[in-house]
Order: sequence, then C-alpha cells, then structure tokens
Amino acid sequence: MKKKLTSLALAFVMLLGIVTTAFAGETVNAKDFATATLQANLKWLDANVQVEPDEDDAILVNTNIDWMYQLFAVTGFKGSADYSKYVESYITSSFAGSTESTSFSPLSPSDLARVVLAAKPNGIDPTNIKGHNLVKELADFADYENNNQTNPIAYALLALNSSNYTEATDSVKNALVSLLVKGQREDGGYSWLLMPDENASWDGTDPDSTAAVIFALAPYYSDAKVKAVIDTALEYLKKDINAETGLVSPFGTDSIASTSRLVLALCALGIDPTGADYTVKNGNNLITAMQTRLDKSGAFNGYVYSDDYTQPPTDAPDVLETYQGAQALAAYLRLANGESFLFDYNATSNNGTSAEKDNVVTAKDEESNVAVAVEGLADGATLTVTTVEKTAESYKILVKEAGVDEEDVIACIDVTPSVQPDGTATISFTVNDKFAGKKVNVFHLKADGTTENLGTFEVGATGEVEGVKVDSFSPFMITLAEDTASTGKTVDTAKTGDASLAVFGVLAVVGAAAIVLTAKKKNEEN
Repeated sequence: MKKKLTSLALAFVMLLGIVTTAFAGETVNAKDFATATLQANLKWLDANVQVEPDEDDAILVNTNIDWMYQLFAVTGFKGSADYSKYVESYITSSFAGSTESTSFSPLSPSDLARVVLAAKPNGIDPTNIKGHNLVKELADFADYENNNQTNPIAYALLALNSSNYTEATDSVKNALVSLLVKGQREDGGYSWLLMPDENASWDGTDPDSTAAVIFALAPYYSDAKVKAVIDTALEYLKKDINAETGLVSPFGTDSIASTSRLVLALCALGIDPTGADYTVKNGNNLITAMQTRLDKSGAFNGYVYSDDYTQPPTDAPDVLETYQGAQALAAYLRLANGESFLFDYNATSNNGTSAEKDNVVTAKDEESNVAVAVEGLADGATLTVTTVEKTAESYKILVKEAGVDEEDVIACIDVTPSVQPDGTATISFTVNDKFAGKKVNVFHLKADGTTENLGTFEVGATGEVEGVKVDSFSPFMITLAEDTASTGKTVDTAKTGDASLAVFGVLAVVGAAAIVLTAKKKNEEN
C-alpha cells in the first residue's frame, strides 16, 4: 500500500507540473505586462539615478533626470528627490553670466525642450523658472536650419505643442514642421543629421531619429504632405522589426530604446502597438516582446561591450534603456485607457479647475494624498477633496457597510463639487501605487443617508481607480476587495489562456489530491 501511495503522490506532482507548464508557456497579456513592468522600471530608476543639483558646474546637463521626472509626473509616481530644486539650480547655473541682450540661450534646443516637457507636469511653470522663460527661448531660437540636427528640431516642436503656450505661435511651429518634412531621406527614414552632409563620419538613417520625427509631426497628420511623410516613415520602421523577437532591431541588435521610440510614434498617432501589424509569428508584439530584455532588478538591459569590442556584449541594467522603455509602456497604457499622448498636457489640469479638454475637474487631498478627477460637471465647476476622519459618523457608517476591518480601508474622502452633476458623472481616484494590481471596492454615502456599493475596480499602474459612475457627491470609501469580487471594472480572468484548460487543470489536481487522501485513509484503516 505504501508503494501505491508513493505512485499516486508522484502522479499528483506530475499533474500539477503539467498545469503549471501550460500557464507558463502562454503569451503574456500586454496590458498586464506593461502595468507591472512600468512600476518596476520607475522604482529602479528612482533608486539608481542620483538627482543632485550642482551649483559649481556652470552647465550640468543630465538628460536622464529630466526625462525620468517627466515620466514620474505623468504616471503619478512620487520620486524620492526634489525635482523643482534640481531644475531651478540647473537653470540658474546654466544662465549664469548671460544678459538680457544675449541673442541665443546658453542651452541647446534639446536642453530647453527637455526641461519644458519635464517642468510642466511637475507643476513648474516653464515660462518662469527663476525669471527665465524657457518656452520663449525655445520659440525664439533663430538657428534651427543651420543647426542641422534632427532631434533638436523634433523635440522643440514636441515641447511647443505640449501645452497652449502663447509664445509658441503657428508661424514658429509651421517653420519647424517644414524643416522636418524636407529632411526625409530617399528610403523614408531620417538621420541624426536633418540634411545630408558629405563631411559627416556617418550619415545613414536610423529608427530612433525617424520615430522622433513621427511623434513630433503627429498633430499635423491631417495635412496631406505630412501624412505622406509619416506613412512612408512608418513603412521604413516596420522593416527594422525583428521577425523572431518582435523588437526593433537596428543594425541587427534588438533594442528597447529603438522599440520604445516606435511605440511612442504609434501612440502619438493613436495606433495600437499590440495590433496585428506589429505582432510577429511567435505572438509577441512591440510591448510583450520587451520581456526578453527585462532584468530581474526591474530595469531593462542594455549591451556592455569590451573595451576593444572583441568579446560578445554582456547584458546589464541600463538607465537610458529603462526610462525609454518605461516611456513606451506609459504611452501604451495611456492609449489603452483612452488618455492623451504622453507629452500632451492640454487635456490635463492640476489646479482644481476645469481642464482644457473633456471638462475634467481635478483636485487633491494633501492629507491622504488621494487625487480625484471628475468628468461630467458643469463648465466652470470646481472641486474640493478632504479626508474623512475615523471618528466621523460618515466614516463609521461606510466601514460598517463595507464590512471590512479598518486596516483594509485605503481612503475615505469627502468629494464636494461647487455644482452637483446634472445626471451621471464619472469619477476617478488616484491612490498609493503600492496597491497597483489590487482589486478595490468603492462605497458611497449619499446625501439622504443611504449607502451604495459602486463596484469592484482594479487599481492601475500608478494607483488610478477609474470609471466610477455617480450621480451625486459626498463621502466615498475605497477598501481592499476580496479576490473573488466580480462587479465593476475588473480584469478578464481568462486573459492569459484557455479558461476551460485552466478549469480542467484545477479539477484534475483536486481530483488527484482526493485520490491520494482516500488511499491514505484506507491505508490507515488497514
């Protein structure tokens, strides 16, 4: 009997292994991968990129910091450093010694554009950083054509279009568009040099420069001439996608950085980077293919070559690959969630008033650090958000209704608009991103004293709880939900494979376990 028990137990273990293998071998879900990996990227960057203002260095340029904090701001991730202190020191030291009569900014257009793009979402006015108007400096730069580099022009146009800056006139932006249109090479791509230069050591086209031009020109896609340029450039980029891995592979080497540039270009145009046109034969697309370059540390790997380039390159976590990969993941998630492009700040507002698009009103409770956005209020409406204390009667009522312990309460806040909605409004909360991937319930205490469960929702990568439908406002409580909850906005539980196979596997495992236990019981009885 002991021998039979051993055989049954072995069968059980083997069956469990078969089920596990079936799940492990399936293609990863793009949105799940992007959500989890983006958080890992952000945490790695925060821990590994030092942010230190250096007042002794006249012009200290660290591109990593600006791009990283732009990404932190638009994803809602709270970095450990004070970016405003860094950028103010950076601008002060950069402009030291310059005068009002100086013809050109001491910063290059690339530097100006990068800081403009990073400052705005971080709550810093790029038109007045220590008295300097970086947007005007960027718009007034007089030597774009003679500069003859593609990226400074592309990023300048991107920055000038990122918000409704009065300094960014149509004539200035149209001149940059014309320069970029003229720079397309015969093969449909772009080089790091905008126009050919026979004296350059290398003047070939590359995917990174090409993609940067596309996402800079995206707002002008309705123009026939621009559309032709972008369509041709997209065809050029498709040729660089590795048919085996799904990553963009310039010069025969897979690159997260180059892949991310293409993803940004597609997202700027509203094109899904996980669509059929960007999916290879193994099922990977531009997003899921990134898993092959993901390091266990949470960063994306780059290639490290020997000093003499005689040895094969080794993989190592890389800052540039990581923040550019994270930009792509964030842009994809914004597209998938129906949000604006990563560098389009026209549709967002952080001052408690109506945003410039979609009449979204936002506010934040500083005590709980919970942000709220409401769509569907009257024009000109404002919003107030405050913490509901545990001693308040409304808090006690909601806890009782939720049926949870206090440690399961994520937030309890009172949301008060200046005008109640005429019909249904949509409210979104942003809570601590440590709850990313968790399911939560949202409860509402109505003005008449009754409570309602507004549903179960999944917390997004940056702590967002989106799509809560309400017809009035007063206290809300967000609590951790049971894993089995199924109302509201939830993730498709069968998204990573055949649900029937999963059910069969579980039942088979349970059945095998039952056989083992029955045999054991009989053995003990004998």
